[in-house]
Amino acid sequence: MLEDEDGAKSSDVVLRVGGKVFQAHKNILTARSSVFGAMFQHDDMKEEGKPNKVDIEDVKVEVFEVMLRFIYTGKVSSNELTIDLLVAADKV
Repeated sequence: MLEDEDGAKSSDVVLRVGGKVFQAHKNILTARSSVFGAMFQHDDMKEEGKPNKVDIEDVKVEVFEVMLRFIYTGKVSSNELTIDLLVAADKV
């Protein structure tokens, strides 16, 4: 769902990290991350007609990509970013 065209069409939230845009799904993010879950429970994110956009400013793009892939698949394919991933994971 993260990388295929149909998944992008059904996304309901945009995550912006370092100038890159990721189309994602709140139900998956909420199920796998208590931080995203709390974020999407906030009244501002529930307003009808309001675009669901989240700016993430304190994580490197390449680290966020690996972390987002982990959220969707439960797998990490790179050990190069281990420390950065641990720091980012602590935030989500």
